[in-house]
Amino acid sequence: MMTSGQKFAVVALLAGFGGVSAVSSTACSQQEDLGPGVKPAATDPLAGTEEELKAQAKELFNQLKPELVKNCGQGCHNSGVAFKSAPLFLAPPDEYTSIKAGNGMVTDDATASPLLNKGEHEGPALASFADLATKVFTWLRFEAAAKDKKILPSSAYTAIVIGPNEIDMSPAGIAGVKVRFEAAMPSGILSITKLRVFVPDLGAKKGAHMARPLFYRLRKDNKLYVDPVDTFSYVDTVFPGGVETPLPPGSAIFAVPDSWTPFQASEKIRIQVDKFEIGDVVDPPKLPSCKNAAMFNTVLMPSLTGAGVGAGINCSGCHNTGRGLNPIVVQADANATCINFTGFVNKTTPGQSRMILKAADGATTHAGGKVTDTNGFTTTWTGAITGGQIFE
Repeated sequence: MMTSGQKFAVVALLAGFGGVSAVSSTACSQQEDLGPGVKPAATDPLAGTEEELKAQAKELFNQLKPELVKNCGQGCHNSGVAFKSAPLFLAPPDEYTSIKAGNGMVTDDATASPLLNKGEHEGPALASFADLATKVFTWLRFEAAAKDKKILPSSAYTAIVIGPNEIDMSPAGIAGVKVRFEAAMPSGILSITKLRVFVPDLGAKKGAHMARPLFYRLRKDNKLYVDPVDTFSYVDTVFPGGVETPLPPGSAIFAVPDSWTPFQASEKIRIQVDKFEIGDVVDPPKLPSCKNAAMFNTVLMPSLTGAGVGAGINCSGCHNTGRGLNPIVVQADANATCINFTGFVNKTTPGQSRMILKAADGATTHAGGKVTDTNGFTTTWTGAITGGQIFE
């Protein structure tokens, strides 16, 4: 399967489908058209046994072989007559054996194959042939699946209706997890919005770790298609238990002609994920805050502007937004200033606060000088810090 960040660039391929509209800008078609000669599995065409997958892969190659030889052979990759240095991965009489013979064309990750990633060279890029490129990618997917037989976690197929929908992710391995969204189908184009993930209570600080949810469509003719732009490829997070959490980017549009459009109510979708397991919820870092900005403004702010016990230096003259010297005194914003000075106070040993040492301690260097009333400044700041009423 294609991992996050491993997407082959086949913009021209999508052009052959008449374009695509989705929230992701990465263009790569991943149609899984099983072909007329391949019988789909009951649920997932890639979920068969190793022997079944090998047989399907070979049949898919035989179906695309004439077109591949026509466009990539031509005395190049089948005989080397036209270009002697061209790799012979389509050598007759058995092109299938040739293309799998350790030349790097069939890869563990289908998206990494040189067949898909080779741009214009002495010959055209495969992406120039949209239909052929999608067939090659489908075949490579079966080859990769047969090689490692790694079946990724997935939901069951769920019929989609206009309005609220819910896909049960329990079959993927964590009971009770739901992916919820609103669906619309204007002009046969499936649009989903308000995407969110519900996770039941899994215990303290526990949630569902989900990586790269990938949407598949099972068409009524049993052909399987994947989200062509891998919209949620960057998702790799632990969704907390007991709540419903938005699934970024929150929406997607599936508008590739034939493979995804027209989409009709009651057609089925499933979601496959690269990873689905119970994980630890990590609390976001606590942002600094100010307990009492009004008190800071009354008790401490004057000392930063050369007034009261702060006479002798004006901190705001250097520590301002223009010069960017920390901590910054933000004019007319006591809350912001209080937050900025939080990192310069020592709540355990107030007298050792950097703020006090810099402005009032004779042994500590401070380019801005010292206040005149060092004892008064120290007492005022120490008292404010000790009281615990201003700083978090």
